Amino acid sequence: MILRIKRGLKNNRIFIISIVIFLITIFLIVESSININERKKENLEISDSKPIITLNGEEDVIIEVGGNYIEQGVFATDSSDGILTNSVIKTNNIDTEKIGEYEVVYQVTNSRGIMTTKKRNVYVVPENIKLYPAINIIPENKTKDNVQINLKIIGEKYSHIKLPDGTTSNEKNIKYVVNKNDIYLFTIYDENNQIIEKKIIINNIDNIPPTGECIIKLENDEVIYNVIANDDSGIKGYSYYDGINYTEYTDKNTFKTKMDYNQSEVLIEDVAGNITKLICSLIK
Repeated sequence: MILRIKRGLKNNRIFIISIVIFLITIFLIVESSININERKKENLEISDSKPIITLNGEEDVIIEVGGNYIEQGVFATDSSDGILTNSVIKTNNIDTEKIGEYEVVYQVTNSRGIMTTKKRNVYVVPENIKLYPAINIIPENKTKDNVQINLKIIGEKYSHIKLPDGTTSNEKNIKYVVNKNDIYLFTIYDENNQIIEKKIIINNIDNIPPTGECIIKLENDEVIYNVIANDDSGIKGYSYYDGINYTEYTDKNTFKTKMDYNQSEVLIEDVAGNITKLICSLIK
């Protein structure tokens, strides 16, 4: 009996050891799979990553008219290719004889064909007043809404700005909202009371809906729309009533559907977002 017990204990130990070895093997397989997936993810992230270009010096550079632009260079790196500074391609449109806003564009492409672009802004300003109003208008396209004029005053010894409504501000970042087309005058003062006048023309506000005519005719149990529309900004699209709903906007000024012609309507939208609804007339 003692021999049988010893044999049973021995078999139990073997069984337990086998289970432990099996569990350890499963754990190692799972851990290895996780590590492989993590490495694949890391490699995928590296393969998708862009090179990084860092500007040396300032992002905004001011030059007096007639002066010289001195290139400050960049530093370029990539997660897998390392340092790419010598591979950077530089282009610019700077004319230091003409007051205005210019760009220096830096581009670099890594070994995986992924390109990165970085820009430096260069402002050529009048002699003795090292200030420049960089302007951004939102939106630039036609709109029925207000337009925001953004001015960023670049340079040193800035004092204040006189806005078109007569108020003044000493902020360097100005947001000025207008609601009509006009010429808006901004006057920038330096610490010596010298001025730069900047006239900004706004002509993209259009809050006048389109006009037009919609005619329909009946043909083989179908209602055929024909729309003639006019708008200074241009027509963006037409949405036709099909008896149940209005269709998605289309650039087609004709449409066919089966419905009660007494319900024939069309929406016309212009480029600025103004919408006109026309009730269509039947041609007999």
